[in-house]
Amino acid sequence: MKNRLLISILFFGMIFSSYAQSLFDFAPSNDEDSSSIWVIDASFGLPTGDSADFYSFSYSIGFGYYFGISDSSFYAGAEAGYLRFTGKDTDFGFETDGAGFIPIQAKVGYNISESFGLEGGGGYAVSADGGDGDAIYSVGFNWYPVEKLTFSTTFSSVGGDFDEFAIGIRRTF
Repeated sequence: MKNRLLISILFFGMIFSSYAQSLFDFAPSNDEDSSSIWVIDASFGLPTGDSADFYSFSYSIGFGYYFGISDSSFYAGAEAGYLRFTGKDTDFGFETDGAGFIPIQAKVGYNISESFGLEGGGGYAVSADGGDGDAIYSVGFNWYPVEKLTFSTTFSSVGGDFDEFAIGIRRTF
C-alpha cells in the first residue's frame, strides 16, 4: 500500500509541476492563456446499493489542480480530499461505525457547452480509519451557472463496497 501511495504522490507531483501557475476556466473560452486552475469542492451524498443498509449519508471536501488539453473543451487533473460515510442503526439490529477515506484521483472532463460538462476519474482511496484502502472511481455531470462556480452531481464508488450519489459545489481559483 505504501508503494501505491508513493507512486500516486509522485505522479500527481509531476502533473502539478508540469502545468503550474496559469489560469484555466472550466467553461469553454477562447483565451489561449487559459491552461490551468486550482479548485476546492464540497459535496453531500446518499449511499446507494448495499452501502445504504449500513450508512446514512456521506460528505466530502477536496482540492485539486486541472489543466486544459488541446482545446478548452477537454481538461484533466488531479484531486485529493476527505470522504466520510456516516454510520447508522441498521435494520439488522446493530449500529455501524462510519468509514473515512482519503481519495487521490486523476480526473478528466469534457465541456459539452459553456454551461454543462461531464467528468470522470479514478484512483486510490486510503482508509482514514486504519483499514485497507481500495480503488475509487467517479463519474459526474457539471453545471457552470456563473464564472468560477460549478454545481455537480456525481456517482462514486470505493472498491464497490462504498457507493454514493452526491451533489456538490466547486470554486475555482
